[in-house]
Amino acid sequence: MRFGVYLPNYGEFADPGRLIELGLLAERAGWDGFFLWDYLVADPDPTTDPWLVLGAVAAQTTTIELGPMVTPLARRELSKVAHEIVSLDALSRGRVILGVGLGASSDFTSFGLDPDARTRGVELTRKLSELRGLLRGGDTGTVLGAPHAARLLPQPVGGRDIPIWVAGRWPAKSPSPFRRAAQYDGMFPVVPGWKPPTTLMEADQYLPLAEMLKGFGAQHPTLVHGGVTSGEDADTDAGRVRRYAAAGVTWWLESFHPERGGLDATAERIEHGPPRS
Repeated sequence: MRFGVYLPNYGEFADPGRLIELGLLAERAGWDGFFLWDYLVADPDPTTDPWLVLGAVAAQTTTIELGPMVTPLARRELSKVAHEIVSLDALSRGRVILGVGLGASSDFTSFGLDPDARTRGVELTRKLSELRGLLRGGDTGTVLGAPHAARLLPQPVGGRDIPIWVAGRWPAKSPSPFRRAAQYDGMFPVVPGWKPPTTLMEADQYLPLAEMLKGFGAQHPTLVHGGVTSGEDADTDAGRVRRYAAAGVTWWLESFHPERGGLDATAERIEHGPPRS
């Protein structure tokens, strides 16, 4: 099991300087990952750009993996997000994980974009395929049908595939997110209306989820859980994590939210370190 910190980018958490401090603290405290939500609007709350924060954290850390969790590709310009990903990967020396999903409908309607979930899903599937093609060295003529063929340079560090985790709603209303996730590197199930401090999913829910992914061709899917531990009762925290590990979960994202507590409480929990057995 690996352990990450999972933070919103709005409200009190919209302070980019404090988010950077939390990213540096997470590495010092022994966490394996640092991930940020990618909301555009949370009116009346402010938001901050997670990509700028991730770049600053990448430049000042050496081991912790990091990325957006999740960025909605349907509202992103493919050339821009591709450039951001390879730049962040170079800056971090190969520590980027890309989380993608449909995103919040308000981020679409607020800017005059189509919020229809089916439309967003089609766009996500298309852009994921194109992004993976570009990151694997395909030229824009072959991948995008562009009139001028050019490669996206630099390529990811060491010629690696940047891991891509796909978010999807659970319980499954449609098999599409799971079919999509099975083609990439991991699955991050989300529950509508969920807010910490309650857990995102129970451990036994991952068993049918893993079977669904395998049914769509995933060989060894990375299962990502958004969870909550106290940081104060090590035995209870470790026991909770072991139940998820037994169900096949490979990443635990300690999940924070304004309703769980503000920045000071978040820093205190991060400083306690991950709930390792």
